Amino acid sequence: MPSRRRLLSGLAAVGAAGLAGCVGEGATSFSPGRQSNTEWPLPGHGPRATNYVAEAVAPRTPPTERWRVETGLAVGRPVVADGTVFLPTEDGTVALAMRDGGERWRGGDAPYGVAVADGVAFVTARDEPLVTAYEADTGEVRWRAETAADFATAPLPIADGSVVVGDTGGRVAALDPRSGEPVWTFETFTGVYSLAARDDRVYVGTTGGEAYELHVVESEEGRSAGCRCGDGSSRGRCGP
Repeated sequence: MPSRRRLLSGLAAVGAAGLAGCVGEGATSFSPGRQSNTEWPLPGHGPRATNYVAEAVAPRTPPTERWRVETGLAVGRPVVADGTVFLPTEDGTVALAMRDGGERWRGGDAPYGVAVADGVAFVTARDEPLVTAYEADTGEVRWRAETAADFATAPLPIADGSVVVGDTGGRVAALDPRSGEPVWTFETFTGVYSLAARDDRVYVGTTGGEAYELHVVESEEGRSAGCRCGDGSSRGRCGP
């Protein structure tokens, strides 16, 4: 009969051999990222609100501080576009040079969120039903548009060029990026809480727990949005 020490040694050797095989078989293969673009123009990165870049090049060394500035209390997610960091603060939107943190401009009251597309920074206000479009490089106001209720989401630029906003009163609107005029509107049963988009589809989450897929249709009368409900039917409005 083998001694206790010899038996334990044998079990250890078997365990080590088994683990060696498992480590080799279970190792995850990956390829280095190829996307070196550091822009993050929307709070969720892109219209789909994925919050990640699949092919991003990750840092290979620990980060170091490049600059630090005092801006006031941040009240939303920063976004990065065209070499500028746009930060929502309690004192308004602050635009900082990504290179050195130098202030380029600031404007407006406390925003709910900022999104940048085609050289324009779109801002939804936190305490009033107002959307403002700023020239991203100068801060000059391009237009302001009022809505029926306050906001709980950042603006969402979508594929057709319009900017979608949703308010706490249950109204979704696509605005013309040049003028702020409504392109189409849609009513939800409860207040709008979140927005995302893919191609000509806009996805809406509400405070009442409903989810909507809006499909944008082009016709002779212009663009309109209809709802595709959970049963596959299309209606002008979903909900109870």
